[in-house]
Amino acid sequence: MAARRRTNFPTDVRKAALARADGQCEGALPTGIRCEAVLQASQYVFDHVVTDFHGGRATLDNCQVLCKDCDRAKTAADQTAIA
Repeated sequence: MAARRRTNFPTDVRKAALARADGQCEGALPTGIRCEAVLQASQYVFDHVVTDFHGGRATLDNCQVLCKDCDRAKTAADQTAIA
């Protein structure tokens, strides 16, 4: 079986997601509250809410802007779900 390639978000989707985030991480803390981290240049990522592996598409409704801490936590959870 061939390895799946990650689908990157198009520029227009990244710009729209960043505008929607309004300078704040869109991640949810374990308490359910939105992360309060301020987005700083090169300190955030565009994340698939539903992973590529699980059929998530590179669309605005499947994109969230996460600080590096939230991205690490979500990536760990995603990897556990994939395994």
